[in-house]
Formats: sequence, structure tokens, C-alpha cells
Amino acid sequence: MVSLQRLGRIGSTYFGVLFFAARLPFVHAAEFSGDATNDLFSDLGPLLALFGEQVAKQFMASSTTWEDNVLFAMGPLGIVTAVVSAIRIGGPLWLRALVGRARESRAAAEEELTTSTSHDVCEIWNGQSVVRLVGSPRILQLVYLADMDGTEPEDRILTLETKTKTRCRFTKAWKPKKQKRLPLSTEIIPPNLFLNLRPSITLSQRWEIRTFTFISVVLQAFAVAFSGLITYHPTIRDGYKKDGEDMEPHAFPLTAIGTAILVLGMWVCSFVIESSTTEHNWQVQQASIPAPFMDEELSPPKSFHVLWLQQGGAVTDQQFDSFTIIAKGIRAGISTSRLTSSLIDPSGSFQAITTFGAITSIGGFVIQFTGLRSMHYAATLSQLIVTVIMVVIRAWLRRGLSARPLAYKIPQGYEMDWLATRLAFEPAKLW
Repeated sequence: MVSLQRLGRIGSTYFGVLFFAARLPFVHAAEFSGDATNDLFSDLGPLLALFGEQVAKQFMASSTTWEDNVLFAMGPLGIVTAVVSAIRIGGPLWLRALVGRARESRAAAEEELTTSTSHDVCEIWNGQSVVRLVGSPRILQLVYLADMDGTEPEDRILTLETKTKTRCRFTKAWKPKKQKRLPLSTEIIPPNLFLNLRPSITLSQRWEIRTFTFISVVLQAFAVAFSGLITYHPTIRDGYKKDGEDMEPHAFPLTAIGTAILVLGMWVCSFVIESSTTEHNWQVQQASIPAPFMDEELSPPKSFHVLWLQQGGAVTDQQFDSFTIIAKGIRAGISTSRLTSSLIDPSGSFQAITTFGAITSIGGFVIQFTGLRSMHYAATLSQLIVTVIMVVIRAWLRRGLSARPLAYKIPQGYEMDWLATRLAFEPAKLW
């Protein structure tokens, strides 16, 4: 009897639901496709480009070349984040006050938006990944020469600021052929783990980046061209009506002009952040004993292993253990990233560029949004597809961010002893 009563209650419940659903009016698929979908994509599609804060910050913070600026501008995501970030880096005081950053310290912007390290900002290994913090840890960057067999271990170790007994030292990699080397800076350069843990960019990878840069420009141009095609083509436009009528005359011009202005503004914002730091590549060369009245000659660059000796302790109320961090593979150079004067003391022209980038980005988005609302939803969908593709491309090009180094946890207070013992008796096992 109990089971029959349960079945009766369940049956009555389902019957009531079906009776209620039967009284609801149904919407034809054609009506939904023509009206609701059109309005949904036209209104919400462009707004999605305003979000993506962390994705935008991660890409901008690791931008070091002009290709990165172009890649960020095409199919933009995180428009508000890009504008605010550029203002934090190089905006005038009144503009920083407008976004709530008037009293922000320089170190906070440097730590969050750049690749540089300084006396205020550091990079440290927390046991899982490299983190950027405001503070000054005790971490030493060392280089172990790989192609000097028969040389004592202590004569194969050097830093950026010192040289070995065999006259090996660091020189800046200088592209022009006329100048063979530059004098080494005497300033202590804080180690930059992020740039040196990821594999060095090879020539093929450089062309891969440029290929994707070209593809991104083509994709963005295709989205604009597609909008023009469904607006003006005599036969194609019949299948793309807005509420059953031809699209308004101002729809495509506003869409095209707004997209161009938005892309320009995003490029300027990315350029402001990228130009706030200066990257240098350093290589190891061995100097010959100069003859009287002759300049010393330098050998071809030598290969080496890069390692960091991190002493445990507290940095900004966070506790870190002692580690020896070793970059995988043999390297030919070390990269450093330092602040430029544009972040330390922004000039009037740099502030003007930042203001221009912020205004054009917001203005371009408003114009583009106005145009897309008057377009068929297919135009908004094409721009949204380009944005999604660009997110995938940017993530692929930043795949080196997940690279893990060799990290050995060592007893605190015995960091130098641990490393000296390993280099003296079993250096090959470290790599």
C-alpha cells in the first residue's frame, strides 16, 4: 500500500507539471533567432571584452617586445584592466586619482604590471612557483661555466658583478657589429628569476611569435571585413537583416571606426607598460691578456648553467624556505629587466601618450559598441570568435610560464656549504 501511495503522489505531481507546461506559450525558433538572439549577442557580446582582468594582466606583465603589443591589441580582452594598468604606470596624477590610484606606491605598480626587479620588488621561489613581492630577499644569482673542463670549480663560478681568475666576465650582448662589448655596470642587479627560468627564445620561436602576430592582424581585419560584407554586399546582406529590415547606414561605419580606434588604444596601453622597463641580455666572454698598447680581445660567448641560492626568511610577513633553484638546460645568456625613467618619474610626453591611450580605448569601445548594436548579431559573433581565438593564441605563446625549474630544498643557514659541497664533489648531478 505504501508503494502504491508513493506512485500516486509522484504521478499526480508529474501530471500537474505537464498541465502547467502545456499552458505556456511556445516561441518559434525563427522568432528567437531573429530577435532574441540578435539582441543578446549585440548587447552582451561587446561587453565581454571589458572583462578578463587576470588574463590581461598576466600577458601585459610579461610583454617585452613590439610583437606582444600587437598581439594584445588584436581581439582585445580586458579593456578596462588595460586602461587602468597604463594609467598606473604612466598616467598623470589627476588621471590616477580618477581610477583610485592617487596614493599608490611605485613598487605596487611595478610588482603587479612589469617584469623588472629593483630594490623594492623581488622575485622569489615559494616551493611551487616564482612569485613577485614587494621586499628584498637574500638571493644570489650564480653562473657555472659548462665548457671549461680541467678548471677548478671555484674558477668556473661568477656573477654579473664579478669575474673569474681565468678572466671570464659578463658583457652586454650588443647587436651592432661595430661595438664588440659594453662596460659592465657596477650597480648590483637584483636577480630576475622569471625571465631566466623559461627557455631562451630561439630563432624558430621568434618566427613563431611573428607568424601569430600576422595571423592576429588578419583575424581582426577579417572581423571588420565580414561586418562590411553582410552590410553592403547586394546578395549576402539579404540573409542578415536587423529586425527584418536592412541595417542602419551608420552601423558599419561606427563599427569599423570604433574597432580601429579601440585597437589603437589597446596598442598604446600595452606599449606604455612594455616601455616602462628595459631588458638587457648578458653573455660570458673570456678576455685575453692584452699586449702593450693594444686592447684586449674577447672570446666567443661561452655556455653556462644558471642557478640561484635563496636564503630562507620572511619577506613582507611571508615565510620562505631555503632553496637552490637551477634553470634547466645550458644557457648562452642572462636577461635582466630594469625600470626606466618613465615609471620612476614619468615625463610630460609619456603622460600625454598614456592619456591618449586611455581616451582612445574607452572612446573606441563606445563607438564600436554603438555600431555593433545596430548590426546583425553575426557581426558581434565574428568579433567574439576573434577574441576567443586570440585568448588561445596568447595563452599558447605564454606556455613557458608554467615551466618548473630544478629546486632543491636545503637547510637554512647552510646554503653556501651545501652548494660548495655539491660543486666540489658531484657538480654533474646538479644539472
